[in-house]
Amino acid sequence: MRIHTFITLSLSILLLAACGSGPKDASVYEIDLDAARPEAEFAPLVKIREEITIDPSLLISSDLSVQVGRKNIVLLDMQTNQIHVLDRQGRLVRSISRRGNGPGEYSRIAKLFFDEQAGQICITDPDKNNLLIYNLEGEVVDVLKFEFASMGYNNFTRWNGNYYIEHNNQPADEEYRFALLQADGELQLTGKYQPYETPLSAHVFSGDSFWTVGQDLLFFPRYSQTVYQVFPDREPEPCYSFSFGRHDLNREELFKILGSGSIFMRDILDADTISLLGINQTPQTILANTYCSGKAFVFCVDRKSLETKVFVLADREERDPLMYPVSTAGDCFVAKDESDPDLLKIRLYSLDF
Repeated sequence: MRIHTFITLSLSILLLAACGSGPKDASVYEIDLDAARPEAEFAPLVKIREEITIDPSLLISSDLSVQVGRKNIVLLDMQTNQIHVLDRQGRLVRSISRRGNGPGEYSRIAKLFFDEQAGQICITDPDKNNLLIYNLEGEVVDVLKFEFASMGYNNFTRWNGNYYIEHNNQPADEEYRFALLQADGELQLTGKYQPYETPLSAHVFSGDSFWTVGQDLLFFPRYSQTVYQVFPDREPEPCYSFSFGRHDLNREELFKILGSGSIFMRDILDADTISLLGINQTPQTILANTYCSGKAFVFCVDRKSLETKVFVLADREERDPLMYPVSTAGDCFVAKDESDPDLLKIRLYSLDF
């Protein structure tokens, strides 16, 4: 018989001057979940800024990547490997489906980045190790080859004319394991940074790794506890950190759990295992989700005042979808509302402290 003991868990956020929207002086903010008094309701914090009903004629799965721009919404259906471009009213403009082995075609899509300023959609094909660039009309702009590493399902972004790739595969060359890779517009390697300790003894995972917050690019490495600010000409600098009170997983256990992918990790967590399931951030707010001892914890942190709201969810199946945003858009979080099986809504919202 296995006895589960709940260990005091604390979340520390170390805010440094590297983040322009953080406090002037370095400080540590700690939350003790055993001692913290959780808030009763999440809804009073939410200010809905926009609600978009997706074209009901569009047949899509629930496994969607959602990116919202000022004029367009881009959906990636991970089950069908189709890209859907919509206007900001949720009406379908066109669908892009170019699966195949010909020029400008892909076998499958691992990751997508919508560069609205350039009017381009960038995707990665893990089978061909390519990065493909389409315009919003679905025409091929360029096909670039990853010559320096295996792209796999690693997160990436494009910022200030450069590509940034979170690389955590295990190629033959161990030099590129657990690194932030920087490449120019032609996908030629120009920088390799390893700004974080790896692997952690705690079970820490983030679905997304890059956010543009104002003019800054922030990077949260998988298996790390620290968010970094990225610079085009020097090493990333730490912005703030999450630290946990219990690190009881060694290297072998970590890879045993995560080696075949993290999609099922919520089903295999032990009671004392800590998991940072996700983090999203806007210029005003950090929203982080953790899971420990059969409960889900949601942290909402005001970036300027460091005021924090904590919510404890005993039943993760009844959680508010707004607590788990899928992306951000400017100063808003983006969440999917799938409560109606026949109608998908996209909600843009901010948190009002």
